[in-house]
Amino acid sequence: MTFLQFASKNIRGNWHQYIAFFLSSVFSVLIFYIFSAFIYHPDVVNGYIQAADKVKYGLIACQVIILIFSLFFVLYSIHAFHKSRNKEFGLLHLFGMTRGQLNRMVIYENIGISILSIGVGIAAGILFSKLFFMALFALLDMNVPIRFYVVAKAILYTAAWFFILFMSITLMSLKRMGKMEVIELLHAAKKPKDLPKTHWLLVLLMILCLGVAYYLAYHVDMSNILMFILPVTVLVIVGTNLFFSQGTTAILRRLQASSVFYFRKTNMIIVSNMMFKIKDNARVLFIVSILSAVVMTSSATLYVISQGAKEQFMSHMPQTISYSEIGCKGHSVIDPDKIKSFMEKEGFGMEYELHVQGILATSPTHPKTVFVISEDDYNHAAKLTRGAEPVHVKRGETIFVYPYIEANDQFYSKGGEYKGTLLGKPFDIHVAGQLNGAVISPQGEASYLFIMNNEQHQDYMKAASDQEVITIHGLEPQNWEKSLPAIQKMEKELFNSQQQTDVVERVSQYLNLKQLSALTLFIGLFVSILFFIASGSMLYFKLFTELAEDRRQFNALSRIGMSVQEISRVVTMQTGVLFFIPLVVGAVHMLFAMKALSNIWNDNTIWYGVGVMGIYIVMQMIYFFAARKMYLKRVLSGIVD
Repeated sequence: MTFLQFASKNIRGNWHQYIAFFLSSVFSVLIFYIFSAFIYHPDVVNGYIQAADKVKYGLIACQVIILIFSLFFVLYSIHAFHKSRNKEFGLLHLFGMTRGQLNRMVIYENIGISILSIGVGIAAGILFSKLFFMALFALLDMNVPIRFYVVAKAILYTAAWFFILFMSITLMSLKRMGKMEVIELLHAAKKPKDLPKTHWLLVLLMILCLGVAYYLAYHVDMSNILMFILPVTVLVIVGTNLFFSQGTTAILRRLQASSVFYFRKTNMIIVSNMMFKIKDNARVLFIVSILSAVVMTSSATLYVISQGAKEQFMSHMPQTISYSEIGCKGHSVIDPDKIKSFMEKEGFGMEYELHVQGILATSPTHPKTVFVISEDDYNHAAKLTRGAEPVHVKRGETIFVYPYIEANDQFYSKGGEYKGTLLGKPFDIHVAGQLNGAVISPQGEASYLFIMNNEQHQDYMKAASDQEVITIHGLEPQNWEKSLPAIQKMEKELFNSQQQTDVVERVSQYLNLKQLSALTLFIGLFVSILFFIASGSMLYFKLFTELAEDRRQFNALSRIGMSVQEISRVVTMQTGVLFFIPLVVGAVHMLFAMKALSNIWNDNTIWYGVGVMGIYIVMQMIYFFAARKMYLKRVLSGIVD
């Protein structure tokens, strides 16, 4: 038997351990190739595809993330494989295999699995690239579909990067393995384990870290996010690490102290085994819980952004077409009736139109300019745009309107005194409160509003000259999302080059935002799936690393009378704890992160997180049942009920 045949036989014999690593590697290669196929697509390189630049740099950033993540994932995976085969390597040494021959065998094995992973990943990438291009075409609303093309450069780069990655990590692992003596390899799994100890000061520190982190996350808002984000992240990481190294031991010791629970059925074996398993796997469980939190939080956040982008954008720019002009006697820019007639000819009737007149107040403090309008004009606009209830302002007071609805603590949220200038005279007035959300599309200096009592506003308007009055026109066409070509044609035909800067249209900005949010969600989905598969695979590797020891233990238990059904129950409970404790911890982290996002976004986003968590739980359950079935089959082999 040649070394190649020997390595090939080893791969087939250990396929149950290689399968999770193989599938995760294939998925990483698949995503990397698909992203590369778009980046190096001839139509993208030559600039033939509209909106390609928006996609290209996002995909390049994701490729870097995939490579970095794959580096650590493959390093851990190969180390886990080698650790599970320490006894096999020790026996091969005893039978006369030299260190160099053993290294050669491992290199052949890893070259074989690497080439297979890369080949299958690239083949699957080519197969699914057309589907990916079709999805991008739909998401970005491109004029011309992306043609199917097998990009040789993408194949070369993908194969080269991942082969270098696999081989570099293989050599690193061989160097580490080469330092172990034969006796260490043979008895690695038989080393006696110390009983896990609980350090109560560290348990208290864990409670303190997580408690403070959750408290800060609960109270995060726009005003303190930059100050809180780093401490919260550090405290969550430290607290989670302490939870798995100390907190779980404390919980299991409490269960041992409860005789009613501990001596019931197979609970004694389950709890005793979990004491050692969680201690041995604390680092992996910590990493998986953080990965779970990141995946669920990022997925929910991207979904919230994509769902809330339109609503938030509409709150910033309520009218599709708006422009301002000086004076109220005639039209210095254009008669809005001409715009209305033009849009109707193009097939876009008007939902409504607004015409608001006011004057500017100035102040040395921010905001330096505020557009003063009457309460009737504001109430009319607020009813049309948001269906809001009317506001009433007392004479001698005003209400400040901040155009961004997501900001909840700005300027005059608690009232205050405004000291400025209006019509060239001192203007001191009490600000009764603040409303957030624009009712007319912001127009330069007229972006911030003061709502004034009707009679008082009329007095100021009578005292103002025509050059001191600003009129803002807002028009909202029907089916506005499809109106960009008509608006561009209207700007070209009705406005001259000097007047175009006075016109604000939201359609092009909205379409760009829609493309960006859809693309971010689409790419984020791929990366999240990769992280999910990898986190499940890490748990799978850990299970099979301890397979030989668990099989010996359950064989001994079966000889003293434990049935196959009881062994199955113990295995299911142990495996379930390993799979679902990190998920529960990650879910709790995610819910507090979503609470922080709710504060920042000024909307309840927690239910989005709950929905994502539900999907993640279902996926994890599928992964768990598949891993449990394979693991249980291996554990029970040779055990007779």
